[in-house]
Amino acid sequence: MDTLYKYRAINENTFKIFSSSEFWYAKIDSLNDPNEGMVRKVSSQLAEQFIRKTKENQLSGFIFSRVLAKDATFYGLNKQEARNFDKRIRSKKTFDKKYDLINNFLKEKTGRYLSNPEGFINSINEKINNAGILSLSDNPLQSLMWSHYADSHSGIAVGISGYSSDSYKKVTYNVSPNIPEVNLEKYNGVLNMFVNHNSFEIAFNDPALQTILLTKTLDWAYESEWRGLMEASGGYPIDGYISEIIFGLRCKEEHRQKVISLLKDNRINVSLKEVYKKEDSYDLYLRDYM
Repeated sequence: MDTLYKYRAINENTFKIFSSSEFWYAKIDSLNDPNEGMVRKVSSQLAEQFIRKTKENQLSGFIFSRVLAKDATFYGLNKQEARNFDKRIRSKKTFDKKYDLINNFLKEKTGRYLSNPEGFINSINEKINNAGILSLSDNPLQSLMWSHYADSHSGIAVGISGYSSDSYKKVTYNVSPNIPEVNLEKYNGVLNMFVNHNSFEIAFNDPALQTILLTKTLDWAYESEWRGLMEASGGYPIDGYISEIIFGLRCKEEHRQKVISLLKDNRINVSLKEVYKKEDSYDLYLRDYM
């Protein structure tokens, strides 16, 4: 899309956009759709399988690194100390005891634990709940959008152009009842072995996580939404530039002049348009303002 639009009521937060050149990326629980960010729950059985498989891979990775080292110095151990440590590993009768031995060894030698697979599972919901979301639309003439997000047609729509191709992503409207999920099986082989305990987490740009944040039910398809996504909520510089201001059908003249004044004060050159209706028509139309 060449231009995307942010529907806004007339208020101080809207005026601040022009002086700060920022948009606010909202937390998911502040949005008006209670189904936002839904992800299929990981069953306890699948979680246990993932944790076990991950720990097996970590243990195999550690032992493989020990084999590669052969008789060379291994984490500061001399040859005899390394051989003794090998014997200690073999002497442990259960997997969990071997895992704890190696984990404690790494903590002693490096100050770090093996990454925690439980932390990965917890991070899925944490990433969703902490994400910042900017909602835009590719349709500046959607009557319900003007009603819901621009104070019943009394506000404005801020047009953004010149943005980078990966800044705003199109929302998918789900026609099936299937909730997006994170398939844990694909992550078993990509875990880093030595990171701060509990710090391993799903990447924010992970395709599965992005799908969750960009999926809504078909009820919302009228919004023609595109989203900017950030790892945390807050104000962020506009990617692109403000290219257009559209005044709503009921936007007061004093508010129009206030917006125009702020644009001039902040040296923002835009095209000004207004929504209007034709006689005997339900449709909304655009024309140049002034």
